Amino acid sequence: ALSGSIAKALELETATRMLSDTLGESGAADALKLTKNLANELGLSFLGTTEDFAKFTAAATAAKVPLADQKALFGEVTKAAVRYGLSNEQVGGTFIALQQMASKGVVSMEELRNQLGERLPVAFAVAADGLGITTTELNKLVESGELSATKFFPAFTKGLKEIAKGSNTTKTSAQKLQTFTNKWADLQIALGKTTMPTIIKLAEGIGHAFDWAAKNLSTLISVAAGL
Repeated sequence: ALSGSIAKALELETATRMLSDTLGESGAADALKLTKNLANELGLSFLGTTEDFAKFTAAATAAKVPLADQKALFGEVTKAAVRYGLSNEQVGGTFIALQQMASKGVVSMEELRNQLGERLPVAFAVAADGLGITTTELNKLVESGELSATKFFPAFTKGLKEIAKGSNTTKTSAQKLQTFTNKWADLQIALGKTTMPTIIKLAEGIGHAFDWAAKNLSTLISVAAGL
């Protein structure tokens, strides 16, 4: 139990450090509120949602995508993933596609139709609706290489919001159970944070003992042989 608590605390620490490197300490704190609220609202893993946003915002911020657009898109894509029953692996793949768009600065057919579309079948139509054009026009626009990520992201967010209108928001049993799991994870993380300093000191002490034993191994062997 203690080992699991420390592992979860370290996992959150890593994601928080990534957020801080990208957004600063106050920005990281706001991001954690966003991911926790989303996780509780949708019945998702808080740690998984936080890790996904940390990776996404790093790429999107580097591409000069406004933070407000990032948060809005992340929220709508996450909600869509839940509506369409995507697995954790598929959700991760969806955000990898968006990260690649952000990194390249332009939207390619590979990311939009192949990577994003494979996981969210409505992605292409939603993007066209958000941009106010037909799918044929979108196809030509993407092939021209002139659709920037900064233009695509808010349009895709708009399209996702439109398609979500009237959808069933009742939580499934699995989502309700995940909400409980998040509360248990919160307790584990708190335990891990509390005990980690003591564990680190203990590990350092044992490490020093190992160092001493390694340096004095020949002496220890001689003493043991004499006995």
